[in-house]
Amino acid sequence: TPSQAWVAIPQSNYAATRIFRTTDGGQSWQSTTVPNGQNGTRVAQITFVNAQDGWILTNRGGAITAEVASIYRTTDGGKTWVNVANALAASTDGPAPGHLPYGGAKSGIHFLNASTGWITGTVLVPGFTWLFVTHDGGSTWYQQKLPLPQGVPSGQLWLRPPLFFSATEGILPVSFSNSVTGSGIAAVIYTT
Repeated sequence: TPSQAWVAIPQSNYAATRIFRTTDGGQSWQSTTVPNGQNGTRVAQITFVNAQDGWILTNRGGAITAEVASIYRTTDGGKTWVNVANALAASTDGPAPGHLPYGGAKSGIHFLNASTGWITGTVLVPGFTWLFVTHDGGSTWYQQKLPLPQGVPSGQLWLRPPLFFSATEGILPVSFSNSVTGSGIAAVIYTT
């Protein structure tokens, strides 16, 4: 808003991230520190649904291999942050129910309200939907499937976080790319 903002600044060796917040349009700033847990972890995105409820998505890795390290939540406007979810290491049968998979490039996080939110991303597997939803503020996550559009060749799906216009109406942009060459096949907008 014109008066509220949050900024993340990594500390030396990315051992922690300092989160600055303002409630008066930048006239004054307060800060808190969030431990990153693993060397190389960086804040990828901060998102808030109101003045009190917010989340931090951290990634570890490069742009193509950005693996989720953890998700932090605040319910006091960013004064304090609590780790609510960590990705589990990859296994042959996928993540345990309620957990995020470790691998895959994460493209963002978006919450509709204090309980319901999504994390999006991509993996190299053609047709795999990297879309996870939570209904408890980020503590547990479940994969959400998408029907693939007719007439679009199978490809790598690049999902961006959904954008909502009301409590029930929103869009989800998805790009389809050739898994081998990376060239674009199609862009599809899903609606709800």
